[in-house]
Amino acid sequence: MADWFCLFYMGFFGTVLGFVWYYEGIRTLGPMKASLFINFVPISAIILAFFILGEPITPSLFVGAIFVSFGVYLTNTASTRKTSPAFSDA
Repeated sequence: MADWFCLFYMGFFGTVLGFVWYYEGIRTLGPMKASLFINFVPISAIILAFFILGEPITPSLFVGAIFVSFGVYLTNTASTRKTSPAFSDA
């Protein structure tokens, strides 16, 4: 019975609910911004492995997570910044 519950849990929460939320994000943010957040999948795997499996978070994993987070942040804020008049087409 525990095996069936684990299969249901992974199938529903890991797949169905994950895709529903991802497609809701695409509808809300648009495909270009939403596609950037796929970069958080490895970071969430690191965090879950730390809490569930007791895996250590090494300095290289931590620095990589910071780089990914900062890159997603920069990419999302770059589209909202105004371009300077020197670079405008007008």
